[in-house]
Amino acid sequence: MTACKSLLSFTFQAWRQSSSAAGAATCALWHGQSAAGWPSWTGLRSYSSSFGQVTDPQNIRDFAIIAHIDHGKTTLMDRLLSQCGTTLTHERAMDSNSMERERGITILSKYTSFMYKQHLVNAVDTPGHADFGGEVERILGMVDGAVLLVDAAEGPLAQTKFVLAKALSRGLAPIVVLNKVDRPAATQARCDAVASQLFDLFASLGADDRQLDFPILYASSKQGWASLTLPPLGNPPERASMAPLLDVILAHVPPPQVSLQEPFAMCVAMIERDPFVGRVATGRIQSGQVAVGDKVKVLQYESGQVIEQLKITKIEKKAGLGKVQLQSAVAGDVVSIAGPGDAAGIADTIAAPAVAQALDPGPIDPPTLSMVFSANDSPLAGKAGKAVTGRTIGQRLAQEAEASVSLRVKAMPGGTEKYEVQARGEMQLAVVIEGLRREGMELAVSPPQVLLREENGRRLEPLEEVVLEVDGPQVGTIIEALTGRKGELLEVTPVAHGFGAAAADSSSSSAAQQQSSSSSEGSGSVGSTERQRLVFEVPARGMIGFKTFFAGFTRGEGLMQRAFARRRFLCLAAAAAAAAAAAAAAAAAAAAAAAAAAAAAAAAAAAAAAAAAAAANACRYGPYRGPISGSRKGVLVSMSDGRATTYAMYDLVQRGTFFISPGEDVYAGMVVGENNRDADMDVNPAKEKHLTNVRSVQADEKMVLPPPRAMTLEEAIGYVAEDELIEVTPAAIRLRKQVLDAGQRKVAAKRAAAAAAAAS
Repeated sequence: MTACKSLLSFTFQAWRQSSSAAGAATCALWHGQSAAGWPSWTGLRSYSSSFGQVTDPQNIRDFAIIAHIDHGKTTLMDRLLSQCGTTLTHERAMDSNSMERERGITILSKYTSFMYKQHLVNAVDTPGHADFGGEVERILGMVDGAVLLVDAAEGPLAQTKFVLAKALSRGLAPIVVLNKVDRPAATQARCDAVASQLFDLFASLGADDRQLDFPILYASSKQGWASLTLPPLGNPPERASMAPLLDVILAHVPPPQVSLQEPFAMCVAMIERDPFVGRVATGRIQSGQVAVGDKVKVLQYESGQVIEQLKITKIEKKAGLGKVQLQSAVAGDVVSIAGPGDAAGIADTIAAPAVAQALDPGPIDPPTLSMVFSANDSPLAGKAGKAVTGRTIGQRLAQEAEASVSLRVKAMPGGTEKYEVQARGEMQLAVVIEGLRREGMELAVSPPQVLLREENGRRLEPLEEVVLEVDGPQVGTIIEALTGRKGELLEVTPVAHGFGAAAADSSSSSAAQQQSSSSSEGSGSVGSTERQRLVFEVPARGMIGFKTFFAGFTRGEGLMQRAFARRRFLCLAAAAAAAAAAAAAAAAAAAAAAAAAAAAAAAAAAAAAAAAAAAANACRYGPYRGPISGSRKGVLVSMSDGRATTYAMYDLVQRGTFFISPGEDVYAGMVVGENNRDADMDVNPAKEKHLTNVRSVQADEKMVLPPPRAMTLEEAIGYVAEDELIEVTPAAIRLRKQVLDAGQRKVAAKRAAAAAAAAS
């Protein structure tokens, strides 16, 4: 391992010198082209022509911006659009969804296009949160390059590895942009350290020589400039703009490798619904040409069967923040086609009648969490919502699954109008539920369940790589909390300058040393009082509800990033070996003269290919790590219907923390608070004080209750227990028991205890 690290270090230094020389030459060439230096923002517009239709695929560039969450993807897209002639009325222009604006994150991948130096540039903005990684996977098949955006202070984080691995597996050669270099922490030494970390990351993910020779630019998306060299102190260069980045994109991203002579074929990457023209399919044309009025068919991506025949009624593409209608489009361009019916979906192929085989959409990682959606059947059902039937909820969930490739909806057996929704994580499920809630629907949602896998008689579960930054005195408690959730500590490093960047020259301590140190020092620091970065590998089920604990314990000052774990070199070696075996078996099949030998070799090739796919997918699955003890206390459960009163709640305030306020409607079986003890307790929050001739108003006014604990939808998903449901209405989010009657709950608990005893 030491020799391997030394070889990587020597290789990086050699690459760094050649890269610096190439960057200086390119910079000189740029200055040679422009006697006045880099063009200003206004001057850059003169380099961009007005949007027009491009008929030569050699003049098209398709690329995606990929990065960890909050590293500046959407802001960079804003600057590219504004400097290429698009007028922006507000920041984060690509985040058009209301929930995207409220949360400050990108949820759906969105594309747009602009003209630059007679080239049509199709740019895709992708999400950075791990729960929406499927949005990244589905669009990588319609681009030829990627801009990997990395915060110069923080360096590559968990989601950086995930999106980079996906891009490299697709054969893309990313362009690295170190963003936010206007920060004081983004010194030359820090940027060099991040570049070294990125080179090691590329190498560990199996990048080839072409992908390892990535260009590096320095940028400040906030200030709107990019540079081939780091300006002094991170200040913007004179007459700065995004032109250097755009030039590198034109030079480094290859044109689409397509053929205009072959029949039309397009793989669907996005599905939208237009109130005027119906369903609209978006994707990149892989071959041929298409025009309005052409008759095409839809091939299902799994079976390859024709599932629909249609006539194209409209072709349009996004340009800037608007849309442009086209009469025809050519291979290599990204367009939207109106006309598909309800049968067509994401990953299907829209093609000319002569096409017989569906296009390969590429692998998509399966979901990891599931929740069961059903109609709200509580005593308060129908008082706040408009759509309250299970059938309406099912239809709406089916529409949601059309637009998200990582979301799956299955009807539960038995005709109960219950639907299992499978997704990547808690946030994705919360976004789906919030969308239904805002549309006036009432529903009941079950606790999240992790989707396990069975392979060779072993149970496997999804694993996540969790990166946390906390103050030194908090390290011991965080380690104890995550190890109790079956997490494995991988490394601990000090954070430099408090800007979220690990010191480049600090050595990572082993997990065993850190755990022994934490146990010897209790819940204090791990040998230091400075801020620390912790890296864990935790089962996905262990992270359910941890975000609420982490935010409360660190008082909002801790940082936590999550992504699906990649099992490092072992997984990559297994996948590479399986792929090599598949290639060797295929070669043997081609060379075999006898039919029997060819058939055997072909079977070996298929088995090896399946092994390669299994090895690649196993990168984020590991052996089941056993049950996790519950970390939640018991709850206060209402035993009566009515309206909560101050008189009743004042007598119960010593029992725990309330989730409700006086005056709210309650019903038997509704969870109204958290108990101070581990067991559940039935209470009566609707009890009223009987009127007597000695009652005084002043006595009631002296009853002061602490404020209730307000619970968001994501917190409720992480808090709800196995025997509870989340009641979601447009007016409120409540917790309730699945069995409302207290007597029936006791009988069910006794039966469950007896069954557990018999099983043991």
